[in-house]
Amino acid sequence: MTVLKELWTKEIHPEVKSNNQYVLDLKERFSSTCELARKELRKSSERNKRNYDRKTQTRTFKVRIAGDQVHL
Repeated sequence: MTVLKELWTKEIHPEVKSNNQYVLDLKERFSSTCELARKELRKSSERNKRNYDRKTQTRTFKVRIAGDQVHL
């Protein structure tokens, strides 16, 4: 909306940042975005684990002949 106002009124207020400040701001944005992604991934992983565990069954095996092997 601000961009439209500036175009209509011909008022331009450029935001000037030094290269260093731009890089620092960008690094901070990347950091916060990565942290948010990690948090959401953790929540999704926990939810998927709960759903998977809800449907699983505990299995037990009986040894019929001594020396039989069961591959899990």
